[in-house]
Amino acid sequence: MATKQEIDKQKFGRPGSSNANWRHGHTVSRQHSRTYDSWANMIARCTQVNHHKYPRYGGRGIQICQRWRDSFSNFLSDMGERPNGKTLDRFPNNDGNYEPGNCRWATPKEQSANKDSGLIDLQGQRFGRLVAVKSMGCGESGGALWFCQCDCGESKVILGSSLRTGRTRSCGCLRREYLGH
Repeated sequence: MATKQEIDKQKFGRPGSSNANWRHGHTVSRQHSRTYDSWANMIARCTQVNHHKYPRYGGRGIQICQRWRDSFSNFLSDMGERPNGKTLDRFPNNDGNYEPGNCRWATPKEQSANKDSGLIDLQGQRFGRLVAVKSMGCGESGGALWFCQCDCGESKVILGSSLRTGRTRSCGCLRREYLGH
């Protein structure tokens, strides 16, 4: 599969060259625009088997319409510039392809509401002194929140990723014990 640099070269000449800038106007001082990066990353995660996100995109059959795959200019024409604070989202059909009519620029919160049911069920699982009792939906960043009960009797809402990685193992009582409070 083609690398991002190979895609750039095929579509627009050498990355960062005046030819690339002349063709789509989204390369300045060898830096691509956020819109261009969204387009190139979309192609990479759907077509490059060695891309870390391929299993969640190309690996489950998500494809890119030929119009967008062949031309950043077509993608830009259909989607417009990427607004600040937003990224590319397949909507309304999260299992659908990247194509006009099924994509939008969305905030992390909008995207979290559109995710597949990939929420990892932590209910009843123990993480150090904490037991995940109940899902509390998603936080501002889109991360799953869990209501947890600590062995000391306290309860707290904690990010699921903090539980799974071991970053949070108690309500704070471990730290208080360690510091001697």
